[in-house]
Amino acid sequence: MKKIIMTMVGCIWMMAAYAQGPMVRLSNGIEMPQFGIGTFAVPSNEACKEAVLTALRAGYRHIDTAHAYMDERGVGDAVNEFITEGGCKREDIWVTSKIWPSEYADPTAIDRMLRRLNLDYVDLVYPHQPVGDIKAAWHNLELAVKQGKVRTLGLSNFEVPGAEEWFQWCVDSTEIKPVIMQMECHPYAQRIQKRKLAEKYGMKVECWFPLGGAMSQGALLKDPVIMKIAKAHHVSPAQVILRWEIQEGLLTIPGATNPDYIHENIAAAQGEVGGKPFALMAKDMKQIRKLNKEQRFFNAAYGERMNYLKWNVADSIERAEAELTALSAKKWEWMAEKNVTELARLFHKDAMFVHMGGAWGRTAELMTIEKGSIWYKHTDIHRVEPRISGNTAVVYSELQLTSEVGGHEVSFPFYVSEVYIKEGEDWKLLTLAFTKKS
Repeated sequence: MKKIIMTMVGCIWMMAAYAQGPMVRLSNGIEMPQFGIGTFAVPSNEACKEAVLTALRAGYRHIDTAHAYMDERGVGDAVNEFITEGGCKREDIWVTSKIWPSEYADPTAIDRMLRRLNLDYVDLVYPHQPVGDIKAAWHNLELAVKQGKVRTLGLSNFEVPGAEEWFQWCVDSTEIKPVIMQMECHPYAQRIQKRKLAEKYGMKVECWFPLGGAMSQGALLKDPVIMKIAKAHHVSPAQVILRWEIQEGLLTIPGATNPDYIHENIAAAQGEVGGKPFALMAKDMKQIRKLNKEQRFFNAAYGERMNYLKWNVADSIERAEAELTALSAKKWEWMAEKNVTELARLFHKDAMFVHMGGAWGRTAELMTIEKGSIWYKHTDIHRVEPRISGNTAVVYSELQLTSEVGGHEVSFPFYVSEVYIKEGEDWKLLTLAFTKKS
């Protein structure tokens, strides 16, 4: 009886796992959904959230995004809402994102990614392009893995001509190896040699533009061979292509915002369309393999990709956060300079200041600074975290504040909380509270 029960439990687990499509085991031992939804070129975070929520409710458990797509917030909102609905646990959803070359050397890039996603960790992170300070990027990513912020690392677009040296460095000279190679891959560009290269280093291949992308103008979907196979199986050309990629052992992440396409795509991955089993026969697979032309639809030269280093991928919220961070730092400079003119412009008319010695308002604070009763001589800022919600923002800081009080210099570490409100185009400081670190 015990053996029967265990067998039934195992079958139920396998059915649950397969509900969203097949899984693949990566060379680091982690299992990953073979099929997912891509979010490239989605017009807004709101549209992204709706598409990803639709996908999650349809059974998808793999989402691919990137900082450069400007829709990580939409992905995170959808994931968190679906979890709140009771759809599944966080560990059942695979979230992939990518850092952009202009932020490779930034040690805070992953923390900022997690803030945009509003998640505690990301399952997979790629350096998005093979240009920039790749060594610094990989060092930061390895640290993020060790800290539990990232589970898996891969390479995106590192197979392009000109990137050979960087690909080799990543697979030979790193402590934590890449286990996935993401690249444009579909029946017209089957990337045979690159797939063999990935296999040599124990890497799975993930297809972007798995249906050809907008640049293809639907060429794959209109291909006579694919259309004939689709007609024979009573499915769509897109389903034939996705099923071919699944049966080839490729990971695939078609993008879609139309609910009908979202459901259509996952049906192909699940191998059941219209309530009937769907799989390509050996002759179908062979016919599609013959379509290979190694014809990519995105063909930016390696030199052109150097321009990516100039791209500022900060979204409007990040730009506002950077503005607030700079304003908060400037405030400490004005305090050290006793610049009450600028401080008077910054402080809200109802501003309140909570210090170790008590609490008082705007007028008292300006008088205290001007007279030097308390002189904020110098501030070493160790960490700043701005948070914006509409026209209100909070800036949390950890800092070392050196002051002169009653002619005596003192220096203490503090936690500081600042609340700002937006008036017109300007942020005004509403409250400033100090808490001494123990």
